[in-house]
Amino acid sequence: MKEHDNLLILKINGKDEEFKIILKVKSTDDETYFLYTKNELNETDETIVYAGKLIESEKGDLLEPINDDETLETLSKLLMQMEEKTNKEAGN
Repeated sequence: MKEHDNLLILKINGKDEEFKIILKVKSTDDETYFLYTKNELNETDETIVYAGKLIESEKGDLLEPINDDETLETLSKLLMQMEEKTNKEAGN
């Protein structure tokens, strides 16, 4: 995993894939979480957003899935707040 210019570069099936970072959050317990996207849409035309927890190691940083419902709920609320603020600023 690499982070560069608001992009997250992940190795998937041996290939580097770029994702746009939507939100990077550092928790009070020093955990780092990312919300990121490939700008893909689902069947209801909503942007697909992925979430991951940063695991730092000497072999290289990894992004692992978040399995904690409370953490996912908190990140989801943050994302919704960002969307609401963006919509208000855009006049929607």
